[in-house]
Amino acid sequence: MAATLKNTPHETEKGGLLRALSKDEATGATVIVSRGSPADIWGYDIRMFVPIKQRVYELHGGVDVGEGSFEPKVSKFFEIARRLRAREDFEIPQDAGFCFESAFLADKGPADQEILTIGMRFPKHPDLRFSIETNRDGTIGDELLLQRMSKMEHPSSDMPSQLSDLVKTVHVLRKGKRKVGEWQGQEWLATMSAFHSHQFVFEGVGEKGNSLKPNITLELFTGVKGNDRWSTSPTLTDQEAIALFDSILMSVRPRPNAMLAR
Repeated sequence: MAATLKNTPHETEKGGLLRALSKDEATGATVIVSRGSPADIWGYDIRMFVPIKQRVYELHGGVDVGEGSFEPKVSKFFEIARRLRAREDFEIPQDAGFCFESAFLADKGPADQEILTIGMRFPKHPDLRFSIETNRDGTIGDELLLQRMSKMEHPSSDMPSQLSDLVKTVHVLRKGKRKVGEWQGQEWLATMSAFHSHQFVFEGVGEKGNSLKPNITLELFTGVKGNDRWSTSPTLTDQEAIALFDSILMSVRPRPNAMLAR
């Protein structure tokens, strides 16, 4: 990657796109700083690669021209690399931080807004996608889930004809208020016969300033091929999809000591 950036000429600046290549000996992490494209003069693209056991983890960010030098951001990236360690598949760390596949990042949590998204796939059911998004101190918006999704249940006169035809195929399996763990929220479970697929959503309202109770969105889709929704036939029946969704939601809870409460 570094060689490609070095050999790709910039349109107005001397040399290639590569601006810096740094390595942290303590962790083996490598940071590559470059222009984002041959025409870019407004900032720098920063990527860090951290080898841990048999995996390499990537952190991506950037610096705008108005922020000045990219060196402070590079130092911050290396500081993050030093807090990253391997994690066994079924290990539940007891320290504050973030778990992801085969790794753990020690972190006390931010002082301001934070958004995290995790996606799950199921090897025996390749058309399934489940995602969890948490949004600490984010705004809810003027309309809650059921208000927004009601527009998907009844076609309106101002809808484009294609969207109106799609809405006519929506069949709601279940909807209403629901509690998941510590979260009070709403759920909307429906099928779309036009695509023979499911879309299940739960949204829970968090508490402002509480790292252990952010706003949360849980979604299950069937009929996904690659990353494209509504692209293949589902491998689960309605009853099976509902049972899976319910079993996952019943398992959702904050990890002990995951965050320092604020």
